[in-house]
Amino acid sequence: MGEAVTYSEVRVHTSSQPQRRATDYSETEGIVCSAHRGYSASQTSWKLISAVLGFICLALLVTVGILATKKTEPCSGNVTFSEKTDQKEFISGNLSILPLSTKVQGSKCHPCEDNWHQHGENCYSVSAQPSFWKNCDVHCTTWSSSFLKVNTEKEMDFVKNFSMKQCHIGAVKFWISLYYNSSEQKRAWKDSSAFTLDKIQLAKPDIASNHCKYIQNGQLLDDNCEDLGHCICKKTTFGD
Repeated sequence: MGEAVTYSEVRVHTSSQPQRRATDYSETEGIVCSAHRGYSASQTSWKLISAVLGFICLALLVTVGILATKKTEPCSGNVTFSEKTDQKEFISGNLSILPLSTKVQGSKCHPCEDNWHQHGENCYSVSAQPSFWKNCDVHCTTWSSSFLKVNTEKEMDFVKNFSMKQCHIGAVKFWISLYYNSSEQKRAWKDSSAFTLDKIQLAKPDIASNHCKYIQNGQLLDDNCEDLGHCICKKTTFGD
């Protein structure tokens, strides 16, 4: 009895698992490369920031060194200030309040003593207490200075500006050493020298007794010499 032989077709299906593994590996490699590139960029940024910060620190150290060197250098020569600075800092000194022993002597770095204020080659101060015009000479001499005599129009402008900044004293008069010489019918300074500031027009006093000049709120006015006012004193800067 013959046996029937049956043949069957066997198909072998190729697994896609290796392909998936290859794909997974490629994706993983891409992620690793991206992370590496990100790390490199971040590292480069930090290096750049560190370099900038290092440069700033170096610049600061150099600046501090220069400032320290300048601070230790001795002062030399006379210090000059602009007229604008003088006007801002020209405030009233406590001339008749401070005892002579407390005055600090000037130096070339500080051309004027305490409570004295520089304008050009001179130092100025004003008495804290009012006085008669005739006594201002004595008062200023006590402080090794002279009763204010104005030599130029520029100096007169400066003193006028000063009178407008004395808010702490109030609307008072500030005596200068100019007066009207009735016998000679002309203006003169207390030291008997002539008034030579031609650009400043001065009228004859309206009242016979108003012979002395004072400055108030920027104006040059006349008043009775027996009235009280603050004396403006003047001396040369230290070393002149």
